[in-house]
Amino acid sequence: MSPTPSICAFRHPQCLPARMNCAWTPNAGRPKRLYRVVNPNSACKFNEKEGFIAADTSTVYNFSSNGKDRSDWSAFYASIQSHRDVERIRSPYISVFADQTEAESWTLAAEEIFGKGCYLAEIDLTHEKMTERPVWFVQDIQKRSQYSTFRNSAKARDANPNLPPRGISLTPRNSEFLVLYKIPIESVISKITPEQIRESKLNDSQY
Repeated sequence: MSPTPSICAFRHPQCLPARMNCAWTPNAGRPKRLYRVVNPNSACKFNEKEGFIAADTSTVYNFSSNGKDRSDWSAFYASIQSHRDVERIRSPYISVFADQTEAESWTLAAEEIFGKGCYLAEIDLTHEKMTERPVWFVQDIQKRSQYSTFRNSAKARDANPNLPPRGISLTPRNSEFLVLYKIPIESVISKITPEQIRESKLNDSQY
């Protein structure tokens, strides 16, 4: 039996497991911790009272319950792809990683590019303010969007306008998750600096 979706952030008129799962990643598939790479140049901002706030907190995708109107599906997939391509847009998503080692590598890379102000924030997904918040594993969206270069080509779509909307690229594949709109300050449990990451790696190499 398919898992029952959690609260649908996009306010679909109908959101059934038999159709596209609006939750994308069920709560049972979530890790307990996620890691946010913070750099001062990010459009996603942080403040001590609220936490992490996405650049866009108002976008809503409304999906047709009869499946005939696919325009918002295409817009949704396009928004995910633009976010991952790091296009300078106002995104409603906040990128985080499940793999701490991967996140640490990105943090050190961010420091090389942006200098001071970069760090790694540890997020507790078991906190009550995160348990019902939309959190999606990007690989789940990649799989379910059923990306196909030929099927979604302009020629193919002209021949068959009823094709599913264009999905997102199947690469890269990593431990990235997306949080919608906001990560509450109460769920941010630690701040790890690049210096601490380097010290930890140095200590590990000595054993």
